[in-house]
Amino acid sequence: MVFDKAYYCAECKDMTFQCLHSEESIREISGTQIREFLAKRETIPEYIMHDDISSALNNLYIANSDSVFENN
Repeated sequence: MVFDKAYYCAECKDMTFQCLHSEESIREISGTQIREFLAKRETIPEYIMHDDISSALNNLYIANSDSVFENN
């Protein structure tokens, strides 16, 4: 999975690559966060990823963690 820096805006209630709302409303989303959630077997928050995709990704990660993320 590769993507540019993305954000979730609590005011827009949507993912964005840039938003003009206050910093308090913006949450950065990163691949590192997602890898950490998976490694700790924690639920990925809905604002980052839909539950069905999160569940599928978690199942893939459990089966073979190397198959989930691109290794540079």
